[in-house]
Amino acid sequence: MNVVSVNSVSFGGNRIIDSHVHIGKWGNKEYPVSSIGVFTNRPLENGDTVEKMFVSSLECINDKGINEYAGNKQLLSEISIDPKLMPVAVAKPNMTNGNPELLEKLFREFPNKFIGLKFHPENIGIPANNSVYDNYVSFARKYSIPCLFHSASTYDVTYQDGSVGKHSELSRPEQIYELARRHKDTPIIMAHMGGNSGKNAQEAVDILVDSINKGNSTMYVDISWVNADTSAKPDIVLAIKKLQNTDKGDMTHRILFGSDAPLGCFGEYGGDTFKAYSNVVQDVKTAIKEAFPDSADELID
Repeated sequence: MNVVSVNSVSFGGNRIIDSHVHIGKWGNKEYPVSSIGVFTNRPLENGDTVEKMFVSSLECINDKGINEYAGNKQLLSEISIDPKLMPVAVAKPNMTNGNPELLEKLFREFPNKFIGLKFHPENIGIPANNSVYDNYVSFARKYSIPCLFHSASTYDVTYQDGSVGKHSELSRPEQIYELARRHKDTPIIMAHMGGNSGKNAQEAVDILVDSINKGNSTMYVDISWVNADTSAKPDIVLAIKKLQNTDKGDMTHRILFGSDAPLGCFGEYGGDTFKAYSNVVQDVKTAIKEAFPDSADELID
């Protein structure tokens, strides 16, 4: 495999694990396994290979009528054709009054298959700090798997056209942190790092750093949608800097790569989705190389 090197920093040949991917129906669009298979079946443009994708079901997240057992069993069947796809079970405590018995049935029927739980407080309409999640997070600890929570903005966002996007009432990082503190030893990931950019993203990072410094929970973030509107990645770079300097030392391993494919530029918006994915990987690497020239290889790895 050809590897492009810039100033001795490897820009290709890395093996990527994408921690945040989906298949299924979203709105009026259907995303089959092939919609993400385009990323796993050949090297990216820079020579990187996508080795694993952690996949959850959009349909199970979004469809109020599909229960946890049926929706996640269907996912397992659909992704079985590609060994690079690893199933993440969607949790729907709104349908179960907080009792994960359907997931228990699923995990017993298909042992050692599911590698995590996915929660979307916005879709189920229950704040992330609500006690309805507690038995599910305890379930995750029982099976030694992490919990991936959709996270959203802490502050209102004013867009270029003057419109205002209201802050989240259900999945703010502080709410997820409150839940995480009740389950100190269970890994909890804040997807999207609290928002796309600016003070919303940094609020999530500050909470992550606080959790590390105090040792009161086991939290992570993924970078899906972070700085999605620019090839520069200033909030990712700032997050790395903050995590390099925690009271516990360098904790940059608490940042995970995630794309949210096939949504956004990786499918939902159309265009060349393979090129879009390659570009995002390249942009993140370039930002790291420029900000951390002496440690870029290690950080990228």
